[in-house]
Amino acid sequence: MAGRMPVWSVPDAKSKLSELLRRARRGESQIIGAQEPCVVLSMAAFDELQRKAGEVHLGRWLIENT
Repeated sequence: MAGRMPVWSVPDAKSKLSELLRRARRGESQIIGAQEPCVVLSMAAFDELQRKAGEVHLGRWLIENT
């Protein structure tokens, strides 16, 4: 992440949900809330994270299988 994304307040996120989702679909992850923030991202970005999480790191595989 090149720079810190702006943080939406919960009331702003609720009132501007369409805009927030449009940005997320464009590939711009959105942060909501300051104290316990949540992130909204596109399904494509989520699927990519899930795919990467399922991959086994080569170094780990070598340690576990030698």
